[in-house]
Amino acid sequence: MNKISPHKKHSQPPGALVPRPEAVQVPRPGTATPQPAAGPPKPASPEPTAVEVSNFPPRFSKPDLEKLFHTFQLSRPITLPCSTHFSRPLRTTVYLFSREEASRAVKALHGTLVGCQAISVRMADMKEEERKVAVVEALADELKIGVINTARVYYPHLTNSILEVREHTEKNNFLAFLQAREPVTIHSDPEVQAISNQNFAQWKLVAAGAASEEDFSREKDQNARLEALKGLQMELERQGVLKRIWSEWEGTWKLDMTAF
Repeated sequence: MNKISPHKKHSQPPGALVPRPEAVQVPRPGTATPQPAAGPPKPASPEPTAVEVSNFPPRFSKPDLEKLFHTFQLSRPITLPCSTHFSRPLRTTVYLFSREEASRAVKALHGTLVGCQAISVRMADMKEEERKVAVVEALADELKIGVINTARVYYPHLTNSILEVREHTEKNNFLAFLQAREPVTIHSDPEVQAISNQNFAQWKLVAAGAASEEDFSREKDQNARLEALKGLQMELERQGVLKRIWSEWEGTWKLDMTAF
């Protein structure tokens, strides 16, 4: 009996076509490799756009302005400067979600009668607005450095402390805080080291400044954020001078001021 090996290959019958693997195209030298077709382009994200609203009556309020733009999508909350000096024309800037939304607002609202006055709603110069933002940012950084330098002069007990100016906003109010904390080192208490690993710190308030955006008009080139930082620095200087006077006064060591 002939034994058949399990590994014996089966031969193809005469004339049968032997299947070949798919050919792989190898690019010739000097030719570009074909790239897969690119998908559809991604839609561009909306670009916030500003419109300038002007020529409204002096009694025009923030709720009135919010009602005027309530059907439009805004990119930031509406603000309305206070016009205590009745400078003309009264104006403010409203930031909308996109250029299309801003264009729609201009077409719908320009010439609207408000208190027998036709208000003006026009596209604002975004480059000019961006320039103003950059200027304010640079001035704010300078003021923060000035605040910390002032604290180093008038508050010697903070010499080794870490000082930081932090800002906060609530509605239209800008707040500036000078905070101090001790450095965390290997010699710090274990509790202090533990909370620092959890992004917690024991800050102490040194001084604060505040300003409302509604208290300043655009015509006077005043900015509530900068005014809050200026107020913080003035408060530091004022309290620092008073503290020096107090430290040299006899009332700091006498038990009874009426006694000789």
